[in-house]
Amino acid sequence: MCCITTAQLTGGAWGAAFLFVFMGAGFAAVFLREPGNWWALIPSGVMFTLAVIVALPQELQGTPTAAILFLGLAATFGVLSLVPVRVDETSDHRKRMKWPLIPAGALAVMGLIFILQATVLLIPADFAFPVVMIVAGAALVVFAYLSHRDGRRKAHDPGPRAG
Repeated sequence: MCCITTAQLTGGAWGAAFLFVFMGAGFAAVFLREPGNWWALIPSGVMFTLAVIVALPQELQGTPTAAILFLGLAATFGVLSLVPVRVDETSDHRKRMKWPLIPAGALAVMGLIFILQATVLLIPADFAFPVVMIVAGAALVVFAYLSHRDGRRKAHDPGPRAG
């Protein structure tokens, strides 16, 4: 009812933003009620990001909207990496997940690319971006080599088991 009234008074944009905020709050409540439902933070963050995008003024449509989308999703996965989860069902030992940092990093890079494109700074970055990607790839190869050389078969810990 609140969303319908707000949509009628503001022309629709704010009503949609409130709708996304309330949907995001619903998923956040699922996590707050049972912290084992860490997965609920992902749709919650997506809904809050969409609420911000829908509430943006018309002048910021286009590339800035894409930057906000990718940075909001990166923040969602960044927050998810800070949440401690139980390692297994038998113990109460909690550990932070590391896997959300991978999509967070990729989404943040995409968001920064859209920010550069929105501010028309992408022309000098045409050369720098491939160099950064090559250096990052080389760093991953060195990390994998050093991890394997030290006797570790895997470079990461196994994540929490579903169940």
